[in-house]
Amino acid sequence: MVWLSVLGIVLPALVLAGGALAFLSLPRFGALPSGERLERVKASPQYSGGKFRNELPTPRRAEGAGLGDMLARALEPSPRRVPGAPLPAVKGDLKNLPEGSLVWLGHSSFVMRLAGATVAVDPVLSSRASPVWFINAAFPGTDIYTADDFPEIDLLLITHDHFDHLDQKAAQGLRDRARLAVCGLGTGAHLERWGWAPERILEGSWWDSFAVGGLEVTLVPARHGSNRGLRFDRALWAGFSVAGGGRKVIFSGDSGYGPHFREIGSRLGPFDLGMLDSGQYDTAWPYIHMIPEEAVAAARELGLKRYMPAHLGKFAIAAHPWDEPLERAFQESRRVSDFRLVTPLIGETLFLDDEQALYRPWWRGLP
Repeated sequence: MVWLSVLGIVLPALVLAGGALAFLSLPRFGALPSGERLERVKASPQYSGGKFRNELPTPRRAEGAGLGDMLARALEPSPRRVPGAPLPAVKGDLKNLPEGSLVWLGHSSFVMRLAGATVAVDPVLSSRASPVWFINAAFPGTDIYTADDFPEIDLLLITHDHFDHLDQKAAQGLRDRARLAVCGLGTGAHLERWGWAPERILEGSWWDSFAVGGLEVTLVPARHGSNRGLRFDRALWAGFSVAGGGRKVIFSGDSGYGPHFREIGSRLGPFDLGMLDSGQYDTAWPYIHMIPEEAVAAARELGLKRYMPAHLGKFAIAAHPWDEPLERAFQESRRVSDFRLVTPLIGETLFLDDEQALYRPWWRGLP
């Protein structure tokens, strides 16, 4: 992805400057699993040859796409990658969410109230989803929540350790508000370095389930990868199925398209709502993110009643126009009748049982 490409240029420069080791040892890069955690990592069915693996071969770059191509894409002028004006948003009251509701915080961050529990997914509270100050700034108007806006959290779900999903500022700022964190094997090492007690971290492999209060949380397969800096695939990436109170919701996490969606739908579906990776795609990395048309196909295979495009609307990680994923998802969804497309504003409350709510294409007409 674009910021990873730029990071691939920045980090070698730091090596030449003699500061790489010190830079990569900063707390923002987290920690590798060790000790008993490493033994659990090695026992995972997804772990082989010193790293976690996808079910299908999943190269990070397309065949023939070298680092030069990635650099060219990173530097290519693309004036519509970022909106020309602040995006419309409403700052909803996260501390008083009604039962059976969800609020999108932008990109892949959510807060949900289900079965009497409050669940936060991949919260990012930093103004940049990057380990360096000059890459990947949040779009104007989207960086509206702080840790003080959050209620007490029963479950913090982390899909994987990329900077646009696992945010040190959020992990530390919400640490004393969250009862438990659930993540893929290995990811807990980052949280522990940032002050989380190990007994408050639940880690698992794909298809592992945890019962917490009235919720059942299941880690589901995703087609992606992990890295914090230059350490690749040492922690497991995943999506989450969350069931409780007679409702089911799924968060895909970052994922390319694959047969795992049909398997998830068969084993755990249907779902009342699904937030699916639908943005930050590029022909240079076609296997690790979905284009909107693939996300629509995945929505049907999962058995969604409602599909919400995610991984968009806050950060420009790819070179496509910022609103293109929303428009393509809107157009493709009009061709099918299996589900309803939901496109709330950042901060707007979405009710899982509301069959009548209308969502206008709010991205149209913005500068």
